[in-house]
Amino acid sequence: MAASRGSGNRGIRLAIVVALALLGVAALGDVGYGAALLLTREPAPGPLTGDRIFHASRPAVVLVQGEYSVKASIPEADLGPGKQTDIENRLLAMVRAGQLPLDEERINQAAFDILASDPNSFFVPSSKRIDDSFELVNGGTGFFVTEDGYLITASHVVSATKEDIKSEILELEREPSSVARNRADLKKSVESDVGFDLSDAQLDRLADWYQSWEARYITVDSVDAKYHVASGATVETGDRLSASGTRATLIREEPVHPDRDVALLKADVTAAPALRLAAADPKIGQADYVVGYPRKDFLREAAAVNASVPIALSSGHVRTRGEHSDWTVFGTDAEATHGNSGGPVLDGRGDVVGVISFGVDASKEAQALNFFVPSGVVRQLLDKANVKPRQGTATPTYYRALQQGDIKHYRHELPQLQSLADRMPANTYAKDDIIAVQSATLAGQDRTPPNLLPYWPIAAAVTGAALALVLIVVVAWFVTRRPRIGPT
Repeated sequence: MAASRGSGNRGIRLAIVVALALLGVAALGDVGYGAALLLTREPAPGPLTGDRIFHASRPAVVLVQGEYSVKASIPEADLGPGKQTDIENRLLAMVRAGQLPLDEERINQAAFDILASDPNSFFVPSSKRIDDSFELVNGGTGFFVTEDGYLITASHVVSATKEDIKSEILELEREPSSVARNRADLKKSVESDVGFDLSDAQLDRLADWYQSWEARYITVDSVDAKYHVASGATVETGDRLSASGTRATLIREEPVHPDRDVALLKADVTAAPALRLAAADPKIGQADYVVGYPRKDFLREAAAVNASVPIALSSGHVRTRGEHSDWTVFGTDAEATHGNSGGPVLDGRGDVVGVISFGVDASKEAQALNFFVPSGVVRQLLDKANVKPRQGTATPTYYRALQQGDIKHYRHELPQLQSLADRMPANTYAKDDIIAVQSATLAGQDRTPPNLLPYWPIAAAVTGAALALVLIVVVAWFVTRRPRIGPT
């Protein structure tokens, strides 16, 4: 029995040594696995740059186009009271003086010459009116505040008044092309249709008179407004946007500048990326970013605004604030023009701090500034319309995907971009990024590390088995060490 007992003890000791060795190997494996997890973990996000904010926010920014079918009219010109007698007396005097022969054609020409010498002194508006129609287009920028299609823009982008439209019609009539067309129409009407001779001097006077007649008497009788929106790195405007853009409906608006100048529209979309409204007003001196579709046209003819307009970023800082009765307007030195109206002003986190409303050039201020209505006013407008701003997940997902692209983890970036493209088929930016990521992956530029997380159950099982084996061997060793009770 003594020899057998010693042999058993040696076996137990050997088992303990083996179990401890296995446990050590398992521990080393765990250390290596933990180190590998640390080395392959995602790095902390870097600070946001203006380019990153632009890239992630632009899918939620749209070009807003207001289209106005205008019915206008102008009274026909009629001879004023007593003017017919005045002309007849002048003609009679010319005949008596031998200046005009008794020839009907010559007398009619002389009568026309008298009228053309000073039309303003002879003509007054009649009760008959001449109808005309115009197709005008106004453009600006907007941005989604909910993923189901509610978007914000400036009121003046979607609220052209009859006075605005009348001013634009008159401005269009003063353009060289319109002046030339009107002169040609007058010349044809006088010489071909009526048969009078018309000198250049008379044509000049009649053209000037007609322009002043329009300015005095034209009226805008009705306006039918429609709205379309579109997004993309470049948007085709005018007739092309009317044909291919997404329809939108004006829900609610505040009065235009100098009032709050913000409006709420609902686009006919079911899934759109949205931006988050900042919780507080901006601070003077903080960096800001303006995203939009800058262009200089305002209430132009539809044919004249068929253009390709790219989305653009400008950066600056909040420079000033101005107090109104119950709200505050802020000024930025970031560049903006008419087409930026209604677009978002973003802070360093990519949150919307305001909506571009109007600008002041350097001749009126110490520096050129563009003013924006703060996001608090936008929230008040949304409350009035019973709409709650909801950023959703699209824009945050885009930020995360772009972060993966920064470190060339394309296999992680691709499914996030694909999920955005699947949810929002109109998001052309996600589609472009998918193509770029696929091209980079095929070119061997992917640096995505292996995913080690699925292997943690195996590592835990090995360590657990080693611990269990050590425990079994130690228990066995203690059992064999117990003294025996009874006769030897």
